[in-house]
Amino acid sequence: MKTFMRQLSFSWLVLMVVLGLGGLQTAYAQGNSGNAPGKSAMAPGKNKNLGHGNASDGIKAIIQANRQIFYSGDLLEIGVRFPRGAQLIQSGEVDAWLVIFDPDAAITAVPISSEASANTKNLFRIDEVDVEFLPEGVYQMGVVLTVPDGDPLDLADWYNGLLGLQAVRGITVSETLLEIDEDGDGMVDDDTSGDGFVDDDTGDDSDDDTGATTP
Repeated sequence: MKTFMRQLSFSWLVLMVVLGLGGLQTAYAQGNSGNAPGKSAMAPGKNKNLGHGNASDGIKAIIQANRQIFYSGDLLEIGVRFPRGAQLIQSGEVDAWLVIFDPDAAITAVPISSEASANTKNLFRIDEVDVEFLPEGVYQMGVVLTVPDGDPLDLADWYNGLLGLQAVRGITVSETLLEIDEDGDGMVDDDTSGDGFVDDDTGDDSDDDTGATTP
């Protein structure tokens, strides 16, 4: 189970690239070219360092959840906040999306530009999880930045190519206690990064956090 959880966090990006492109070669060529969205001198926000997580004037997104593992009957809340760069999204220089892979690898893209704020904005709330309506398995979520009116499922529209992927998080739905949650607290054991996945042996220095709250 732990090995499976590690693989999922990597497969999220692989699946997104493959499904969003129609050809890896085309995707990487566009993402690395000077004419790719977000690369040219005329691209919206070119001087804002959009998509660069370590840029003081760039955009940083965090996906928040009240738990990492949701058992039947649990409250589920999923939110997003932009501790840096929310104003760039609000101004229309870049669009933001929450992209979700469900356990069957079906993809849903939810526009969240209107939710861009330094404060947490709740996106989803389920008072009591029911596996009949929310199937068991791992749900993988990512915040994707695109050029204005771009397609989040097309890497050619991602702002600055792969740098358009701003945050990744996994949540797990289960009817029974899982091996990766030995103490039953709804948090994944051995997940110091807080992204909902078991860390690999090398560790992870992510600064993601949890605890979605009502704005």
